[in-house]
Amino acid sequence: MEKQEQPDLLERISVDPNLCHGKPCIKGTRIPASLVTQQEEVPLSS
Repeated sequence: MEKQEQPDLLERISVDPNLCHGKPCIKGTRIPASLVTQQEEVPLSS
């Protein structure tokens, strides 16, 4: 998978004090952005 440029990624993240205690989330979801970045750090098992 090709890494996206930072400005493109920032368009997909929102911060709303009423969702996830104000932590950055994927727009339109309640998925914390930190969960996605943690998943990228973990190598996939084969």
